[in-house]
Amino acid sequence: MILTARYHEGVRRAAIGATREAADLLEPVLDRTLLPHGYAAVGEAHPLLARARALAERLGITVPDSATAIDDASLDIDV
Repeated sequence: MILTARYHEGVRRAAIGATREAADLLEPVLDRTLLPHGYAAVGEAHPLLARARALAERLGITVPDSATAIDDASLDIDV
């Protein structure tokens, strides 16, 4: 919910031309750093991440494509 609010405020700031403020608001949404549980704050397929990436591109912000490549350990399934 907090990341969604940051995105929406970023949209508002971008609309009035405050691009640096918008970029600062988008930063945690776009952050692909893996958290202790092994995932980024927003999943790769999440619509919020897609919208934030699109806005960042319009603002000229460089955005990483994904967190990291999937490693073999993440594909293990206990049967």
